[in-house]
Amino acid sequence: MRGQLGPLLQRFPLWIVIVPVAALDINNDALVAWLDVTGSSIFASSVIHVAPSPLFVGTVIYNEFLSGTEYVYSLAWLPSPYSTVVGYHLYRNSVLIATISASGPFYYLDRNRSVSIPDVYVLKSFNAAGTESIGRTVILP
Repeated sequence: MRGQLGPLLQRFPLWIVIVPVAALDINNDALVAWLDVTGSSIFASSVIHVAPSPLFVGTVIYNEFLSGTEYVYSLAWLPSPYSTVVGYHLYRNSVLIATISASGPFYYLDRNRSVSIPDVYVLKSFNAAGTESIGRTVILP
């Protein structure tokens, strides 16, 4: 390992790496780790809890009127179990469309949608520092 990292470690003796812990921890936390100058040790600092909602679902509501049909996408989720979560960001097709408090409501109604074009919704929880969790995704219709 030292032979492979040696030239790089001489230029950058301290590495700080943010590792998404989806592979390391079922809570999807973030772990701060670093490699020492010799390239032989890895140290870890505290874990930052920013877990996503455990459940995120969506349904299509059809409202029939004489003039036509309104399509409403109803999105709902369970709150994150962590007290460090202060809110949720909801994205539609990579654009932030809502910021919801951690106290709820735990649903969002997206009105006047077109069922001919799918929309991709991503829900992320965030903490007081603004750090977002990994996202939960729903595609409608």
